[in-house]
Amino acid sequence: MKILLLFVLILIYKFAVNLIQRNQVISIKNSYIEWIRKEYKGRPLSQHIPKIKRLVNNAGIKEQYLPTAQPLGYLQIATITVNVLDGFPSLYQDKATITMRLLEQAIGVYQTRMFEGFTPKFWIDLIVFLPRNIIKYLGLNPDTVAVKLLQVFWWVLSPIAIIFRDNIYDFVSVFLSNLK
Repeated sequence: MKILLLFVLILIYKFAVNLIQRNQVISIKNSYIEWIRKEYKGRPLSQHIPKIKRLVNNAGIKEQYLPTAQPLGYLQIATITVNVLDGFPSLYQDKATITMRLLEQAIGVYQTRMFEGFTPKFWIDLIVFLPRNIIKYLGLNPDTVAVKLLQVFWWVLSPIAIIFRDNIYDFVSVFLSNLK
């Protein structure tokens, strides 16, 4: 019963977090559309840059860069590559198009993640790759050698623990009773 409750809590948590993040992106997107139409009356949109970057990065979407050329005068041109989100909000059509695409992608990612918990694949991946998922949840890099070794130990030790769980339980209970 406790395991079922844990599954339900994980499902509700995953759904709620992704719903909130999706709604935040939708709100920023709608504010940006109003800003482009010159109908926006809220706080400056540039204050949303850290939130937008966090939401886009959490969605696993790579930030987009746009090559730009600016005339300097005296027949000289400066060419640079700029991060589209660093220049948010922008009325330049290229930047606005890429920004809208990033926001739409983030909405799609969060919408997909909302319902991922209802699929068996999510639960199998969660259990099989539990150490990697925990490391990723903690914000650490899951692609290190140490994490891969931890993952191998998980694959080896978890079936052993399942097979010998009664013996392990007896051993731990005897050990703990001897400590008293």
